[in-house]
Amino acid sequence: MCYRVETVERYEELKTLLSSSHHLADESLINGRKISIFQLSTPINYKGYLITALKLPSPSETFYAEGWEHVEFIVQSLTGFKRRHKNLKFNEKNIDRKINPEISLSFKNCSAKFHERPILEVVVLQRQSGEL
Repeated sequence: MCYRVETVERYEELKTLLSSSHHLADESLINGRKISIFQLSTPINYKGYLITALKLPSPSETFYAEGWEHVEFIVQSLTGFKRRHKNLKFNEKNIDRKINPEISLSFKNCSAKFHERPILEVVVLQRQSGEL
């Protein structure tokens, strides 16, 4: 899950608050802005699905109201997932990423992103490869 904020001050406030009870797995500068990834101390169980991480990006130059930005789902294969859901028009602009390929669907106020690896695993792989 990804929660966006409107100001750098709010980003720092929430980062401090989240750090008090969850593990800050990573904070990196990506596309000119800080993005923090927290490993939740207790995963959220939603209808049998475990949510283990929360992404908190600092604001971008484009204004967005504070709130949920996107949710990420892990699928076994992006190709197979697309094949099974031919009726959906996926955004594939990030499908060729080396470590964390992605397809997504956009909705009015948020998006759904699909990956083959959990974000906490991606952080480890990016560190090992020198991307972080």
